[in-house]
Amino acid sequence: MNSGIHSSPKVSVIITVYNGEKYIEETLQSIVEQAYPNLEIVVVNDGSTDNTANILKEFPAEINYHYQKKSGIATGWNRGVKEASGRFISFIDADDTWTKGKLNSQVEFLNENPDVDIAFGYAQEFSISDNLEIKRNNPIAGVGAGTMMIQKKRFLDIGFFNPEWRKGIFCDWYLRATEAGLKIHMDSTVMLNRRIHDSNHGVVQRDKYVDYVRMLKASLERKRNK
Repeated sequence: MNSGIHSSPKVSVIITVYNGEKYIEETLQSIVEQAYPNLEIVVVNDGSTDNTANILKEFPAEINYHYQKKSGIATGWNRGVKEASGRFISFIDADDTWTKGKLNSQVEFLNENPDVDIAFGYAQEFSISDNLEIKRNNPIAGVGAGTMMIQKKRFLDIGFFNPEWRKGIFCDWYLRATEAGLKIHMDSTVMLNRRIHDSNHGVVQRDKYVDYVRMLKASLERKRNK
């Protein structure tokens, strides 16, 4: 990719974090190590009560930091989008990491393919046991916030995340995006390392799986009303 600023539009990386002191520094480091030349890191602290705020304050790279009373991931992501000044936006959970080259690769692809609205990549799940990293299963197509890159303008065309949902927050947004006909690209390169542990949002909110049924019903209703 050319090094000129015209080929390196600003990318805003958005993180919502709640009590993320164990992993947030590693997540931030994986963003910095992207070595993307025009980067903004937007962190929304969702009412953390641990040492998260101090870690963010002391992190050597510049962070566009915002605090909110605990309101949930969707509200935090939405706040991050509002605060983001980049042409493109990406999201990453506060306990995951990106592989090197994720941002450069997706920006290059979207620059060269302006008809594509959303770029995704593959994700690899892993856990840590006795200080050893254990990869789980094979990489999967990462249709989720953690591998997505999209122009902020196109994101706003679809609308913000719905804070009504506690489970499948991104799924609801993605359903709306596909209903609107956004063109999607999936790169088979592994771009996200997704950490599996007892505090994962999906584990903590396992009782909210009924949300998936409700959002699918809502999607069908929108299609019928078109």
